[in-house]
Amino acid sequence: MSFNPFETVGDYPKMLIKIATSTFVAAILALALLRQQFAPVDKLLEPLSIPIPVAGGLDLPLGTVLPAFLLAGLSRIFKLHDRISDLFLIRQRFDVSEILFPLAIGSGASLNGDQIRAIRNGRESLMYKVFYKYASSTPGKAVIDSHYITMALDQWCWYWIVIEVTFLVFVLGATFLLTARYLLAATFFAGVLGAVGVLQLIRNLCSDYALQEVEAILEKPQRKLEVGEVFRAL
Repeated sequence: MSFNPFETVGDYPKMLIKIATSTFVAAILALALLRQQFAPVDKLLEPLSIPIPVAGGLDLPLGTVLPAFLLAGLSRIFKLHDRISDLFLIRQRFDVSEILFPLAIGSGASLNGDQIRAIRNGRESLMYKVFYKYASSTPGKAVIDSHYITMALDQWCWYWIVIEVTFLVFVLGATFLLTARYLLAATFFAGVLGAVGVLQLIRNLCSDYALQEVEAILEKPQRKLEVGEVFRAL
């Protein structure tokens, strides 16, 4: 398996692959720790001790690799980061505050209370009409400079990677807490708190890149007019 964690992603499918691969690596470490800490888990997986070459000459037991692969596969199928985002309204709040409102203001649209509520309620539709129409990550579809899109997409990729890994860390912390391994539980919950700080830093960078995309969309008078008409029609 070839995996360069620092490779920049340029489109959405590659971003999903990178997130799932990172979750796979994190799941291997999590399962290795669980096997070390819980004898019943190790005994259950012991029959699957066939060594599997992973990378760089490293061999890992199938009993660790297979569950990690299944977990990563499920996270990819159900888009775990999206489900967490839905739960905490992460992307919804970001799209409204960092993209749609700046686009509305920058296009010269004068918004009343009803229009502001319409922006919040119609976020998904509006994102396609005034943002993805110009800043699509699909190769060859972008209207603005693709560099802005690539940088924003790559930053969001790191955000979602940290989100999914943090979820695993939280689950491990809860597991250790419920099984009275308090020191390990405290360590993992401290890791969750640290991850929250990292996520905020990454989000700030996402905001910076979103602003660059917004400015690039509005820099052409025709696009600015088109965007403003969409908001004024709300």
